[in-house]
Amino acid sequence: SVSYAGRHTPNETLLIIDSPVNDFLICMGSNPYDPTDFNTTFDPLLVRWADQGNPYEWVPRVTNQSGEVTLSNGSKIMTAVNTRQEIIILTDTAVFSMQYIGPPFVWSVNLMDQEISVASQNAAISVNNSVYWMGLDKFFIYNGRVQTLECSLRQHVYSTLNRNQIGQVMCGHNEAFSEIWWFYPGTGSLVNNLYVVYNYLENVWHYGTLDRSAFAPQSIRQYPMLSFSVQNSFTATSVGSSDTSIALQDASTYPSAGVIIVGTEQIEYNGISGNTLLNCVRGYNNTTAASYSIYTPVTYEVPNQVMFHEVGWDDQSTGVARPIECFIETSDFDIGDGEQFSFVSRIIPDVKFLGSTASSPSITLTVTPHDYPGSAYGVGDTNTVQASVVLPVSQYTDQVFTRIRSRQVKLRMASDDLGVAWQMGSMRLQIRPDGRR
Repeated sequence: SVSYAGRHTPNETLLIIDSPVNDFLICMGSNPYDPTDFNTTFDPLLVRWADQGNPYEWVPRVTNQSGEVTLSNGSKIMTAVNTRQEIIILTDTAVFSMQYIGPPFVWSVNLMDQEISVASQNAAISVNNSVYWMGLDKFFIYNGRVQTLECSLRQHVYSTLNRNQIGQVMCGHNEAFSEIWWFYPGTGSLVNNLYVVYNYLENVWHYGTLDRSAFAPQSIRQYPMLSFSVQNSFTATSVGSSDTSIALQDASTYPSAGVIIVGTEQIEYNGISGNTLLNCVRGYNNTTAASYSIYTPVTYEVPNQVMFHEVGWDDQSTGVARPIECFIETSDFDIGDGEQFSFVSRIIPDVKFLGSTASSPSITLTVTPHDYPGSAYGVGDTNTVQASVVLPVSQYTDQVFTRIRSRQVKLRMASDDLGVAWQMGSMRLQIRPDGRR
């Protein structure tokens, strides 16, 4: 006969995971087993598991492998992640390794490190048998031992993070590009609206703005799937029929561009400043522009949806194709450690537009001078011919000419047109010393 736990199954838990390799169902945080009490006190550090291959049996006996263990460090379990050989458990202060050893102890749980942190339940992920996670003030990696993951964008991330909403941080694996994405709520935002990406193959970080709340990898699909949601709002002031800026009570969840619906009118916007939608196109999609009083309901056109990513070159989240604005920008560079001024006279771009659907794909190359660490960008030496220059680069551009003179220069390559896909190779610059100051 088969014995089942009945009322002795856990009645409260922080997280349930399975061990697919060893066929266990495990509660991270649970009420402990007591043969005389069905309602024991919840323990946020207790790890409790059912019998192997039998998720209905939670009563420990010599004839089964169900059991429990209490972790020794932290105040609660934050999350747990499966790897190929072990389960990594993160409390709010420590890292534990949980490995299957068979009867009679079943699982071995060992403290791997302490004085660490984790941002949220969904801030950790296993990739290539290593575990990566975002902490409260730095990033971590576990690959047999716990290490700080060096992040060139650490100051940017944690200076823009809304710590009051840190529990919403989530991450996902974009396997096709060897990337781990963390989405987090920015300053003043109630939802995830910023992201930072780590390319573990090239050891490179980048960041941007995107409203996403969940991530499903492409393990069983061709593309990863992500979700986003936008809360409804209300007008903060009265709105005239020709106004191109519309103030809302709360626009913290709105993406940087999109379409809203007020009454029967659709309004396209292309920018946000605080809670104000900018560059509004009134009467969009052949609707009629009208005036509205304060506190009129405002609805985002597509408030909640799940969508494929890495498909095509444009943003289709609103139902209308919009260009994806993207750029690559260098840090300042100089010659002679900044002791000499540099004169940039010629640039040979190395740009490919493979896959572009635009008839004439192009990007813009901006060359910006910088004379002193505290001076403004875009203002070169007073004797320079050009302070800064924006140069169009198309698929047929061999070289471009400029006359930029400064101690330091930075380059920015960007595009904001429909159907444009581009890759940058090794750009060449003709630079010569031009005086010493």
